Amino acid sequence: RVIGEDHILVNNYIEGVTQGGVWITAGIPNSELKGYFQARNCLIAFNTIVDSSGPCLQLDAGMGSAGRTLLPENIRVANNLFSPGQNGTLFKGKEGSGWKWFGNVATGPSPGRAGFRIAEVKLARATDGLLRPAADSPVRGAAEGNVTAATVDMDGQERSSPLDSGSDQYSTNSVTRRPLTPGDVGPS
Repeated sequence: RVIGEDHILVNNYIEGVTQGGVWITAGIPNSELKGYFQARNCLIAFNTIVDSSGPCLQLDAGMGSAGRTLLPENIRVANNLFSPGQNGTLFKGKEGSGWKWFGNVATGPSPGRAGFRIAEVKLARATDGLLRPAADSPVRGAAEGNVTAATVDMDGQERSSPLDSGSDQYSTNSVTRRPLTPGDVGPS
C-alpha cells in the first residue's frame, strides 16, 4: 500500500498475488495519524508485477470508504513490467491530477493511454525461481525518461544504458542481492 507523500517504490518483484500488486490509497482530508493520508508525489518505477489475480495497480484504493475522498495526486508510474494473471487487469480505479505514465511494458489489452507498450513480454523462469525477461524480450531497452532513484536493479546490478523496464536489468555482472529462502530466514 502507498499511503502518504513522497514514497519511492522501485525494483519490486511481485508474483502470484490475489488482491493485486500495489494499492495507491485515496486519502482522508486532514487525516488523523491513524487514518489514511492522501498519496502524493510518489514514484512507482522499475517494478515487475506478474500473475496477479487483482489489478497490478489499484489507483484509488479505498476511495469512498472510511471518509476517503481525496484521489492520489502527482504519481509517476515509470518503466514497470505488468503482466496480470488470467483474471487480472493492469489497473483499477481513477487517478487524480498530475499523474505521469511512461516506459511501462504490459501484456493484455491496451489501457487506452500513453505510457504503455503492449507486447508479449517473453518471460522465462530463472534458476532463482523468478520470471525474468528473455534476451529477445521487448522489455529490454524499453525504459524511458530520467528516473535517478533506480541506479541498480533488484539483483544489485548496475542499470546501464539501454535501460530495461521492470525490476531486472539485463547484466552479466555479479549478483549482489537475491531472493531470500526459508533457509536464510526461517527456523531450521
